[in-house]
Amino acid sequence: MISKKALLAATTILAALSAPAFADVDLQWFEAQTEDMTAAGAYQKEGPWTVALVFPDLSNSWRVQAVEEARVAAANNGNIKELIVTNYQEDVSVMVSDMEDMVARGVDAIMVHTGQIGLLGEVVKAANEKNIPVINLGQIDSGIDYPVQMGAGGASYGRIGGEWLIEQLGGEGEIWALRGIAGHSEDVTRYQGMQEAIADSNLTVTREDYGTWSYENSKPLCESWVLSGELPDAIWSAGADMTRACVDVFEELGVPLIPMTGEGNNGFLRQWSDRGFESVAAPFLPSMFAVGLDAVEELLNGGSLHRVYWAEPEAITNDNLAEYYHPEANDNLWVPTTLTDEDIARLFPR
Repeated sequence: MISKKALLAATTILAALSAPAFADVDLQWFEAQTEDMTAAGAYQKEGPWTVALVFPDLSNSWRVQAVEEARVAAANNGNIKELIVTNYQEDVSVMVSDMEDMVARGVDAIMVHTGQIGLLGEVVKAANEKNIPVINLGQIDSGIDYPVQMGAGGASYGRIGGEWLIEQLGGEGEIWALRGIAGHSEDVTRYQGMQEAIADSNLTVTREDYGTWSYENSKPLCESWVLSGELPDAIWSAGADMTRACVDVFEELGVPLIPMTGEGNNGFLRQWSDRGFESVAAPFLPSMFAVGLDAVEELLNGGSLHRVYWAEPEAITNDNLAEYYHPEANDNLWVPTTLTDEDIARLFPR
């Protein structure tokens, strides 16, 4: 169970999102959030390097693409000899063990993606003592001494959807909240961001439950809600493939669509483009690990990076939908992406 104190510590950095960005190496969507920097040359090593990515699992298409983007980026980087990807199956004990194994193995750098706050302090300390930089990607964990953290999603994701719903509903109405995985820090912070956005409005969350960010689990959940006959004015979705499932439910049951928020999934963008409804999608970057390798390279080449970065790509709206939708790709593609058109055609053929 994650303590409220740990969650509060993890989200305090999000308040700095409106602060001015600092000049830095180009990490694409990521902008520096602090002046504090790693020391130049602190992690410098001769290449080619072995880099580890400690990753949860491949349970959904976003995660599959995230790993593939990292593999493509590593294969195209002559300074990276090997990218080791571990899969801890959302088991925190395995995650800690994987981290310890990579430190013992003496890899040159580690990237980690964790949905749990405050669990890796000791192993990150051990890595620092061995001059192995650990880059945390996803949720910012201000209680652990990571050399570099690169955050995205979270409260900013929830805020974008909440603000859009206020505009769509004129500031009042009932909404359903379709959440991700119970207890997962990304779900908690996304939900908090939405609640903070609507706090001064007359929008009320009248029903919420967890669709585990999957089409398979969220479709029957949404169907049971719709069949209850008590429809809301809109649905806020914590993203992934859940909105696409709800759109299918409404259409299969012959119920008129209501405003729904989504994420940058090509299957959802296809529904949106083909049917012409109103929506907004707050992207969560599957490319963060490919960009994370740029940060790894900067550190191992002797460069200096800011300690905390944040990425908030522009929201996908009806106005820019055509720029992000890939009609030639299948439903499993996520945008924005660092993949080339050739990569997309190879990995996501329709």
